[in-house]
Amino acid sequence: MIKLLRIDDRLLHGQVAFAWTKTLSIDTIFVINDAVAKDEITKMTLGIAKPRGATLSCLSVEEGVKKVKEHVADRKVVMIIVNNVKDAYEIVKGVPEIKSVCFGGIHENKEVESRRFTGSVTLTMEDIEICKQMDKMGIELEIRAVPEEKKEIINEML
Repeated sequence: MIKLLRIDDRLLHGQVAFAWTKTLSIDTIFVINDAVAKDEITKMTLGIAKPRGATLSCLSVEEGVKKVKEHVADRKVVMIIVNNVKDAYEIVKGVPEIKSVCFGGIHENKEVESRRFTGSVTLTMEDIEICKQMDKMGIELEIRAVPEEKKEIINEML
């Protein structure tokens, strides 16, 4: 069962590793990103950061979509973490059962035009266009750092 698809440019860190996994009873974490899937040092670091009792897989986007599809209806409780909007879009296109994307932290890229949505989420114009596509697909786009926070819905801010 897919519990959460989260965008966080820091990937797996304290808030994600402990607050989200504990609150949602996550037992399987997929970090999906082409560069991360090829980077042994990053994968080792993420393995150290994962909570005890959870399994972690670092997958390319193509592999990740296939793997996520396998877990849509099974008993494993899955959290997917990506570090950018484009990868999240590819996942929701490939796995139509996912109806929500949680934005955790996306830092400003000062090299391109961008718009700040909250203190922790700044999207480039390209990201905003991708979000509009997800909105058209009926995907809820929410901002929440931790599970206890009230959702801020990006769909209404686009």
